[in-house]
Amino acid sequence: MAETIKYEIFTSPVGELIFPRVNVADTRFDKSGTFHTKLALAFDDPDTQAAIAQLEKARESFLATLEVQKQKTYKFNEVYELQYTRPAKGATEEEKASFVPEPTGNIEIKAKLSANVTKKDGETFTQKVEIVDINEDPLDAQVWGGSMAQIKCQIVPYTVAAQKVYGVTLRLRGVKVHELVTGTGSSWSSGY
Repeated sequence: MAETIKYEIFTSPVGELIFPRVNVADTRFDKSGTFHTKLALAFDDPDTQAAIAQLEKARESFLATLEVQKQKTYKFNEVYELQYTRPAKGATEEEKASFVPEPTGNIEIKAKLSANVTKKDGETFTQKVEIVDINEDPLDAQVWGGSMAQIKCQIVPYTVAAQKVYGVTLRLRGVKVHELVTGTGSSWSSGY
């Protein structure tokens, strides 16, 4: 019998959800569906620094398991991206062309989960993201961008041989909403 892999659990500090698709899987680029979100966190917050340290430690622990040649030649992918300002919504083309992005002081981490998975043996199964409120009661409301939340994920290590990189990705398992932003209409999926 195959050994079950145990992934380390990551629970983020409270941050702002960006373009969340956590209620219904996004099928725009993957017809089998993907749940995903970005989470903006203040870089200089001690809780954010602790979260970064956990992810970087997991990444480096994974590196130690790779063969020596890969340890010497592979570069790592960061566990977060710096967040930059964007042109104002409704900006003219001229304003967009002359816009100069500046760091916001925040970082973004990404998390995703495949909605429908087919195993190597052909067996398929469906996954969903658990969404709860601050009291950990199930939450049925649509979650929009701007909601303040924590995300719960599995830390999954990876390598990309063609690019000679290694890192960790976050498999989204749950969202704990602290401040809910909702709306109406079909644009909820874009986070606005």
